[in-house]
Amino acid sequence: MYVTTLPINVFLRHLLSASEMINHLGTVLLLARTVEAGAQQQEMIDGWTSFHDLTGASLSVLCPVAPSGPSTDSGSIGGFPDPRRMELAAAEGMRVDVPATGGTFERAFWDSLRQEPDFGRSNDKIRRPGEDHKRGWTRAVTSAAGFFGLNQLFMPCLVILSTRERHGMVVDIEKDLSLYELFDQLLARIGTAPAQLDDLLGQRRSTQWQLNDLTDRRVRLEPQQVSAITRRLGEVEHMAPDLIAECRTLLENIGRDDASARDLSQRLRELILILPPPQELRLHNLRSDVRPRLQRVVTKIERSLPSAEELSTIPQLQTKVDRLDEQIPPLQQLVDSLSLSSAVLSAAEEILAPLEKQRLTPPEALANWSFTYLKRRQGITPPTVRRSA
Repeated sequence: MYVTTLPINVFLRHLLSASEMINHLGTVLLLARTVEAGAQQQEMIDGWTSFHDLTGASLSVLCPVAPSGPSTDSGSIGGFPDPRRMELAAAEGMRVDVPATGGTFERAFWDSLRQEPDFGRSNDKIRRPGEDHKRGWTRAVTSAAGFFGLNQLFMPCLVILSTRERHGMVVDIEKDLSLYELFDQLLARIGTAPAQLDDLLGQRRSTQWQLNDLTDRRVRLEPQQVSAITRRLGEVEHMAPDLIAECRTLLENIGRDDASARDLSQRLRELILILPPPQELRLHNLRSDVRPRLQRVVTKIERSLPSAEELSTIPQLQTKVDRLDEQIPPLQQLVDSLSLSSAVLSAAEEILAPLEKQRLTPPEALANWSFTYLKRRQGITPPTVRRSA
């Protein structure tokens, strides 16, 4: 897969735009250099799978990746694959984890990205090759901090963005803070509803796909195949004119519905049965290969259509879709009512108590957002926190 590395400010702009389009709960971004918070950064990289298991369907996560970090293949750095081509949009100098949404998030991101004035494969102001991903490490944290209007006094920190509330929480990272514990506290407050909804939506997509595959499956014949079948029918027309006429009509409608295809298969079987024995074909002015040719047409048609066993599953699949359509709306309503900001505040009060809150001026790029800085009250010695294994 071709990897396109986007400057972090461009990536974040379209990540937030896509998040709004799909009503995504939020994004977590670690803003820390190795010298400032190397332990937390390493904790996140080493425990990437564990962090993913925690955030699951709830949050997108971005973490700076040092040159010694993962390689620049798509599976290592993450990002948004383009649903239309084999291309991945990666964030400069960052490792990215986004929830699986069956392509919804990806389409929203690329739809937003394609509106970028400078977007174009030949324009390196926006798109850079994948090998630039690691070289971007040196500027990624600084650029991201600039995007949020955060100066060095706020570093290192964890930026948590609530898309629905348009509110950003900037959480101070203390020397002994365990990010895994903070994430654990945060996700405990968010609850399991996002994961349950994600599971139901995944079942809904999968079941609907199976249903559509069975009900919309059509026999696809190339024009030259139709012409060849028409010629075969013409050769045997004198054997059964009415049957051949019916076959011609069904052949014209074969791509429109599976009933025509099934009827054509049946009529061709009837035609094969009335053909004379192979040794008498020449006496009736017929080619010796007419029977196998017609049989191949029948085989192609029947292999292209759902079997009787598959068709018998349609009622159960439809029932499952209907049941999921009843289960999803109340759960969706519950997820939509979640306040990520409240969850962050509650988790921070648990870990950084006594907590000090400070309103921040929103950056120019997010002028319609509000931001709050959370840190332990000055003069308080933090307790020793055991890091996750």
